[in-house]
Amino acid sequence: MTNNPTWEPINDYLENLAIVTLVQDETNPQIMYFGTGEGYFNADAVRGLGIWKSTDGGENWNRLTNTSDFEYVMRMAIHPNGDVYAATRENGLQRSQDGGQSWTKILGAGVSTGSSNGVNDVEIGPDGSIWTLTGYRGGSYIYKSEAGATVGDINNWSRVGRSSTGFAGGQDRVELACAESNPNVVYALCSDGGAATYIYKTIDGGQSWSKAADAPSVTPNSGNFAGDQAWYDLDIEVDPNNENRILVGGIDVMMSTTGGQTWSAVTAAYSNAAPYIHPDQHFIYFYPGSSSTLFIGNDGGIYRSDNANTAPSAIRFSVINDAYNVTQFYSVAIHPDFRSDYFLAGSQDNGTHQFDNFDIDITKNIWGGDGMICHIDQTDGMIQLSSSQYGNYGLSTDGGENFSGGAAANGQFVNPSDYDDNANILYAQTNAGGYFRWNVSQPGGGENVALSGANIGSITHLQVSPNVPNRLYLGTSSGRVVKIDDAHTGLTKSFTQSSIGGGSVSCIAIEKGMKTTC
Repeated sequence: MTNNPTWEPINDYLENLAIVTLVQDETNPQIMYFGTGEGYFNADAVRGLGIWKSTDGGENWNRLTNTSDFEYVMRMAIHPNGDVYAATRENGLQRSQDGGQSWTKILGAGVSTGSSNGVNDVEIGPDGSIWTLTGYRGGSYIYKSEAGATVGDINNWSRVGRSSTGFAGGQDRVELACAESNPNVVYALCSDGGAATYIYKTIDGGQSWSKAADAPSVTPNSGNFAGDQAWYDLDIEVDPNNENRILVGGIDVMMSTTGGQTWSAVTAAYSNAAPYIHPDQHFIYFYPGSSSTLFIGNDGGIYRSDNANTAPSAIRFSVINDAYNVTQFYSVAIHPDFRSDYFLAGSQDNGTHQFDNFDIDITKNIWGGDGMICHIDQTDGMIQLSSSQYGNYGLSTDGGENFSGGAAANGQFVNPSDYDDNANILYAQTNAGGYFRWNVSQPGGGENVALSGANIGSITHLQVSPNVPNRLYLGTSSGRVVKIDDAHTGLTKSFTQSSIGGGSVSCIAIEKGMKTTC
């Protein structure tokens, strides 16, 4: 692998693209599998459709239709004996011994006493033993299958991580890491669903566990390295040549060279104290056999270090995202000049991007955070609006050359909004009730407008009328469509409403020219 590879898409049209885990057979690199389904219980998670297999090194993929009910495949592993394992959120630990043609649940509800179907991790030890967890987000107990001819069989599992062996129960998400240099050493990184909590360690193959450390804090921020989102980004990895050198990832990356006793920051996303890489770490991976070459995957793509065997503060990273075009966009705003290649786009955890060339392969990041719904004034393209999570808005009045903070709506994470090109007013949802209004041509940071009358539920969509000046439509979580006239004035507004019979309104479209009604 080159130091700066160029990526190319394989297939953008698979039946499901919520790929969570990818494995390659070390004895036959042409064989690969990936599992689908974002199983971390977030509201915007995408359900999967099972497992896919490639027999030509990833060029072509075929869905294993007998896994269609594996809606959340959290982790996969291939044993040196060729058996394939899939940790699933709702179907237990599954095994295939015939290249994916058939699958058997070997650990989970109805198979092993005291276990559940919630399995989020599976790891292969250097001696061929298998380690996994059941009870994901509901207790988490560690199981081990001893190496040998019957490894992985239903009757070859023992619950090694339990209170009687020193591993505290009641954990939420737990991630495991086996030391390649010592088959008796395994680490368990625990969380309470928000923050990371403890790191447990066994040095005797799971017979006993001790708490190696509380979850480390990133200095100078002095905050839990996973923040409050260990449910989303949490990983642990051991140096393949040093059982006491471990890395953990959450929002930031931390390193211990003492088996978890002491910690140092490798990165600090919200500080200048350490090398920057994008926050929200999802995997940490040493190149096989190497202590110096390290890969980290996060919401910003893939990073590589070639001096990872040095002191934590001296580790440096390079971004290897050339043509790795997987950024997820929430919205786009088109320039009113039809001859222009210019547009804005808000992206998940990668800010708002400015596109200004025909090939759309180079962008400029003009607003940080999670880039959300953006707008370009269709009567004056010099006026442009960016936004980030919870309705924090930026304004440019010079055609996108400069953006400055303008207003905060205190809204939803992905906050619905619409812009009135004729009145220069941004309308948005606010958690204060009613709607948020900001006249971008006037000084000040906007204002909340209350709605008088019956409770309409939370605002889920806003639409400015293209026909009647200052008329605003709102869609709500209770299935109502609300009409407000003279929405540009006053701090308390009355309204008329109609019901679509339940559900949540996600979009309102108005035909331009219907002046008598809309």
